[in-house]
Amino acid sequence: MTFIVTSAGSYCRRKDRLIAYHHETIVGKLLTGEIHSGKGKNQTINLARPGDTRWGSHFTTLVRIERMWDSLVKVLSMIHGDERSPGQVAGLVRKMETFSFVLNMKLMLKVFRITNEFSLLLQRNDQNIVQAMSLLVDMKTHLVTLRNEGWHELLEEVKSCCKKNSNAKYE
Repeated sequence: MTFIVTSAGSYCRRKDRLIAYHHETIVGKLLTGEIHSGKGKNQTINLARPGDTRWGSHFTTLVRIERMWDSLVKVLSMIHGDERSPGQVAGLVRKMETFSFVLNMKLMLKVFRITNEFSLLLQRNDQNIVQAMSLLVDMKTHLVTLRNEGWHELLEEVKSCCKKNSNAKYE
């Protein structure tokens, strides 16, 4: 994850290209009706570096990688094309296009979506222990449900993503 962010956003030209590609993608999806506009929707975003101590930063990074997937692959492919000798970026694009990468990304996003609210609550100065305990019970229930019943839905979501991007094998 960190290498993806560093490779795509470490230089101004790459970052500008990523933002431009993402803007083109959003405009195209708006024109085709794939997504809808509204207040606070489809804002300009950039990749965020994951922090060492806060899992919320990893969640933010994964969400942005997912939202900017097409643009990110274009920029990483452009970087590979600009390099005089094949570098690690080519391997990175191939790795991103594998079923296992997409599966791990989607699984981590599901887990982070369940645990993020509890994590944010624990970081507040004015913690309410009753609310925290209630949220902990809810979070545990959601995680158990994901473990027991969520695999089929996760697998279908990963297959759909792979088919949509028509780049990863999903057998």
